[in-house]
Amino acid sequence: MNKITGVKARLFNVPLDEVLTDAKHGAHSHFHLITATITLSDGRSATGYTYNGGRGGVATAAVITHDLADLLIGEDAGDVEGLYQKMQWHLHYVGRGGIVSFAISAIDIALWDLRAKAAAIPLWKITGGASDRCQAYAGGIDLGFALPKLLASVEGYLAAGFNAVKIKIGQPDMADDVARIRAVRALIGPDVTFMIDANYALSVAEAIALGNAVKDQDIYWFEEPVIPAGMRGFRKAQVLLWRRVKTCTPFMNLKWLWPSQNWALSSQMPRIAVALLAGSKWPVTVRWPACPCAVTECRNCMSVWSVVRPMVVGSRCTASRLTAIRRDLW
Repeated sequence: MNKITGVKARLFNVPLDEVLTDAKHGAHSHFHLITATITLSDGRSATGYTYNGGRGGVATAAVITHDLADLLIGEDAGDVEGLYQKMQWHLHYVGRGGIVSFAISAIDIALWDLRAKAAAIPLWKITGGASDRCQAYAGGIDLGFALPKLLASVEGYLAAGFNAVKIKIGQPDMADDVARIRAVRALIGPDVTFMIDANYALSVAEAIALGNAVKDQDIYWFEEPVIPAGMRGFRKAQVLLWRRVKTCTPFMNLKWLWPSQNWALSSQMPRIAVALLAGSKWPVTVRWPACPCAVTECRNCMSVWSVVRPMVVGSRCTASRLTAIRRDLW
């Protein structure tokens, strides 16, 4: 057993070349990079990280230093999943997301790095992946870009070899969003995967109106259209805009609007890694390799797994429990 002998957090202010804005979080002049370095009794060490848009970095580093470091000292670094649960429950009363999740994720990444290095196996393989390559998209915080600059930015993505792009939306006048979406689609052509991201800025009615206005633009996914906790709103927009997909995907396409979540590596990485590193061509559509109720490819679980995962982790979910969750959410 290799015991943890040290946990050290560091905070870095990373300046941006220009002030960037999105529709909900305001202006960003810099990002915070928070690292967590774990040292073991045999002298080995690894560093995990998390980041944010320039707010909350001091608090995140403080949670690591004052609430998690002492908790982990003397623990077996090889028990990655157990330590993840220990950290979650240690801080469960004061936070089940936000800064707590950011702090835990930095430590969790370092623990996974130690595990993979000890086994001399890369992370993608130790989590069950079939390839060290996966498809990727390009995007930026570009809501404040004038249209010519936005198009030039997208051209840069294409020149770099990306075949999927995403832009921010949430202009004060929806007509401007529609015009920008149409201009980007005209630029990239029909074969490039195209996504939009509202950063929670829209009401349900606005999200539905915008979705209908660009239905002919072949948008692959509509990210964060309304506030994250508004599951009923997501459901309403989904029903009124598109039929529900029958398979679960971590990249919610237009048929499954994506409510943002922030889960650490131990919670989601094994399943996501298996899905994304399986050599699939873009766009990636994924069936989870295991249902929370342990029934192979249970259609009921598959359809809600991405939403109910935090609510059933560590327990077996029954059909009645899923029905109750669905009723509460939708």
